Amino acid sequence: MKRFVTLCLFGLLCIFSNAQTPRSIDVPLLETDQEKENYLKQLVKNKRNLIGQPASEVYKALKADGFPIRHMSTSTVGPWSQPDGIEYMTGVICFDKTIKEIEATNIAFLVTIELGLWVNDVDFWQNLPKHNWMEYIQKRTGNDIIQDISYVKMRLH
Repeated sequence: MKRFVTLCLFGLLCIFSNAQTPRSIDVPLLETDQEKENYLKQLVKNKRNLIGQPASEVYKALKADGFPIRHMSTSTVGPWSQPDGIEYMTGVICFDKTIKEIEATNIAFLVTIELGLWVNDVDFWQNLPKHNWMEYIQKRTGNDIIQDISYVKMRLH
């Protein structure tokens, strides 16, 4: 009887250890422009659920819903408008395509995430590592508070 119970428990352990959790399921990427635009319309429509939350929440949402972040940049307030002449980072911009893909298609979705930060933009970029810099941006800004989320489908000339 002990062997039977042990085998049953071992069998259940094997089954549960191989069960997929919601985190381990790969979400298919949104591929068409229409899918991306529909998703971003909903994200912006429901942005009140993310405003006031840390930026890591929107990064998780984009990833979980299959929106590809293939390039990142910073949103800034230009030096001409600041008394000290310094350009300040106020948020991040997530692109759905790499620079090469943007150059090839001339179209990209830009998701602008305005954050509660005021950082010297030049210093921020100079401190980025050469590899995994997008992950570093997400990690560095992950605790900053979301103030607004918007998107634009941009045609680059």
